[in-house]
Amino acid sequence: MAEKYANLKTEDKFYYYNRDKTYYTVAGTNKKNQKIYAVIAQNGKKINIYQQSEGISEAKAKALTKNSSKVKKITHVALGMYKNKRLGSKLYK
Repeated sequence: MAEKYANLKTEDKFYYYNRDKTYYTVAGTNKKNQKIYAVIAQNGKKINIYQQSEGISEAKAKALTKNSSKVKKITHVALGMYKNKRLGSKLYK
């Protein structure tokens, strides 16, 4: 789906996100050499495409979480959708 609808040329990373719904996100480069995220609903009926430059990096998300809460260890960071908005998932202990 990411190749077909987002014109994904190369894949850099894959994320699995599950909160109220499940999403699969592919980070990579499209045929125009733009860094993108393709966020795909589990049922395959919807795909959202975002420029990576519009968001923050995984490392920045981890740093913001560590600085804003009392987490001991972040075990997973993923990009997905929650209530029709982009959201990073932070599973921590």
